[in-house]
Amino acid sequence: SSTGGSVQSVLPSDFTAQAKAVTDADFGYFGQPPSSIGDTVWQDDHRGLFIPTHRRSLGVVFQEASLFSHLSVRGNIEFGQKRASTAEPPYSLPAIAEMLGIAHLLERRPAQLSGGERQRAAIARALVGEPRLVLADEPTGNLDHRAAAEVVDLLLEVHREAGAGLIMVTHSRALADDALGSTAPNSD
Repeated sequence: SSTGGSVQSVLPSDFTAQAKAVTDADFGYFGQPPSSIGDTVWQDDHRGLFIPTHRRSLGVVFQEASLFSHLSVRGNIEFGQKRASTAEPPYSLPAIAEMLGIAHLLERRPAQLSGGERQRAAIARALVGEPRLVLADEPTGNLDHRAAAEVVDLLLEVHREAGAGLIMVTHSRALADDALGSTAPNSD
């Protein structure tokens, strides 16, 4: 059962946010307040700082897998690997392929994959670049419930294991409830 417009996010356990009215006077200048994740500032108009989107530590997973059709699964994941900031990211290509159950598919092209396999390859590509934040826009929209639940479980596992923030948009209330239930603090 799904409801329209349901938006849920899962952020690192140490993430805190405070809401307050902010005016330009609070920053001593006019313009947008700085945008950042952790201690990395992505944009600060006051200091003239702007890191282009392609250089930010983001992993993006779309509803449609959006794999490069001329590349194999391996090639698609290697493309994402170019974004890693260290020589040894937490997820190597073999490790992420094994974790996502696509190691046996590395030489296949996207047209030879099922919807769930394409989505797993897209998730692998997004994760090998060491994202501090994963944006997942309806990553399960084209999948059956079983495959959708597996994809959400994989995203949550990465959230827990690698500490990457996760913002996932879904119209499926059941998936949102499952995701939030698996990340809710234990009340025991």
